Amino acid sequence: MGGARIATGEVAHVSLRTEGGFDVGEVTIGDVDMTFWNEHMTLERKGERLATFPDLIMTMDTNTGLPLLTAELQSGLDVTVVCVPRTHLKLGAGIHDEALFKVVETVVNKEICKYVFASSIGTA
Repeated sequence: MGGARIATGEVAHVSLRTEGGFDVGEVTIGDVDMTFWNEHMTLERKGERLATFPDLIMTMDTNTGLPLLTAELQSGLDVTVVCVPRTHLKLGAGIHDEALFKVVETVVNKEICKYVFASSIGTA
């Protein structure tokens, strides 16, 4: 699928809250920071955006190789972060609806549209 390992390390920080039936929060693993809204939405290293949903950003237990849900992340857990670029994925039509991504920006408090839609570049 053309994915790559981005980071491996311990979960240093995780903030998780449930809003409207969704898991919302942030997590720091090694030297990367991620936001999530059930799924990982953003992946950054030292403020530089490495991936943005609909890129597939995954967390796996380093010791077992099993995937970890956002709700399973906890401090001290040894985790590997893997990413597959959206260009390598089959995506549904909803992925092209910029209005849906504006909601995501509000929930995770991070810019999404400017990274996903060329027409949003420069419109923060």
